[in-house]
Amino acid sequence: MGRGEASVCLQHPGFDIDVTVTATTPALADVFQGYCSWHEAVDAGRIQVAGLPRLLDALPRWFLWSPWAAVTRERADRTPTR
Repeated sequence: MGRGEASVCLQHPGFDIDVTVTATTPALADVFQGYCSWHEAVDAGRIQVAGLPRLLDALPRWFLWSPWAAVTRERADRTPTR
């Protein structure tokens, strides 16, 4: 793997880790699908992140989210809660 490429590791790769993300698959799926935003999931503690602040700020842009996530968010925002 070349410098600047991202990887997902289940075990320590043997070199310095820049960012650590800890979450369940459902938590990541909810963000991917647009049921909640990255920041909402982090603020709620459903996703935990650790690393340099500049990398944590950039982290949500490293993922390819569902092309329908924005539509899901828009519909959720319009749906009245009971």
